[in-house]
Amino acid sequence: MTKTTRGVLGLLAVVSGAALCIARPIAAQGEAVTLAYKFKMGRTVHSTMTMNGKLDMGLNLGGAQQQLPITMDMTARATQKVTAVGEDGAGTVNQTIDGMKMDMAMLNMFKITMELENGELVLSVNGQKQAVPNMPGIPTAKDITEPTVMKVAPTGKVLSTMGGASKFLSSVPGGGAAQFAGFGGLAFPAEAKAVGQSWDTRDTVQMPFGIPGQGGGGNVPVEVTTHNTLKSIDQKAGHRIAVIDTTGKVALPRGAKGGGGGMFDVSAMTISFTSTSQFDLDQGEPTSQNGNVTMNMTLSLNQNGQKIAMDMKGDLKIGTTYAASGE
Repeated sequence: MTKTTRGVLGLLAVVSGAALCIARPIAAQGEAVTLAYKFKMGRTVHSTMTMNGKLDMGLNLGGAQQQLPITMDMTARATQKVTAVGEDGAGTVNQTIDGMKMDMAMLNMFKITMELENGELVLSVNGQKQAVPNMPGIPTAKDITEPTVMKVAPTGKVLSTMGGASKFLSSVPGGGAAQFAGFGGLAFPAEAKAVGQSWDTRDTVQMPFGIPGQGGGGNVPVEVTTHNTLKSIDQKAGHRIAVIDTTGKVALPRGAKGGGGGMFDVSAMTISFTSTSQFDLDQGEPTSQNGNVTMNMTLSLNQNGQKIAMDMKGDLKIGTTYAASGE
């Protein structure tokens, strides 16, 4: 495996970080409801995220442009447990990744599988197991399994995060973009909303790019904007379920030059996403989210004192389902 291929694998590792029954409307048109997370001490929720799609990566090697088409399919399982609830309703959530499997096919020649098995990261190329390269940008099992501790406001705004896994997952286009938009990809307004009404969010955050602690980490300032609409309020098993449509964009702020300072430097980036979320108003937590991500990046791979120009375009589908323990 060449150093450049390992670098591509490292980038892909970072890029890889999210059917209800027929319901009937129950809320009258114009009835306003409060959208908010309701954190409960000890509440434990399991989530499963799937992500699949195609990427087209361009590499400038020795002045020659080479295209690297990639297909990707990933599944990740996580557990979230509320360990504290403040007087203001903010919850401290401990998240662990229980399992992950990512399959990639490059140039219709290489089939790469990276899987978390019994706490160990296993890599195979064309069916043959290989040692996971020890280099910046490629995660270790510890990077993935280290717990993430998040403090989240009832509006879904992520107030703080700690833990290696949070930095790893927040670099996933779409998954990370949605997380920046709000906990579980949702950020709510302070005022109540009726069906058909909308709200917008805008924030500037530091997006980790690379695996911190391995020499591959670097922060890139990005602007996150979303437009959200309460599409309907339905009923399932006696609970009111809010259906929310979201469109959003993650981009470098106007006039910004990007950066990174680690294994990768980002000079241009636009990630747009759309999603439909289902949120249990009575329980105060999401039940599912499905969306699409389109991304376009221009960056350079820093290796042995040299910069390799790269660009990456792609479309991904992301879905996440949630289920509480015992349900």
